[in-house]
Amino acid sequence: MSDCRILEWLSSNTENFWLWHNAHRESAISVERYLLHREHIHEPIAFIDADMRLGAVQSNSLWEMSIRHFDGSQSHIGAPTFELCLKAAREMLLPAFPDTVAA
Repeated sequence: MSDCRILEWLSSNTENFWLWHNAHRESAISVERYLLHREHIHEPIAFIDADMRLGAVQSNSLWEMSIRHFDGSQSHIGAPTFELCLKAAREMLLPAFPDTVAA
């Protein structure tokens, strides 16, 4: 089962956030093509590593979290599963907040 405490942390430490599953299917395209599109429109989706991105492409499954920070900047994080998306959010966002206790 997923550790969803990161969602509670996000609700208190960000302006807002969205979570999508398989948004690429709205346009009937592959995950790979969707990721290229996001890069083209300057909203790239970050992955923990190349293997995580490859897993999403190969499984044609993408969980995506988009976060708007209080300063107006945005982060877009992706993974092939919900659990890995939450893990990626923890790993990629919490180091940016040094006063944060583990979520």
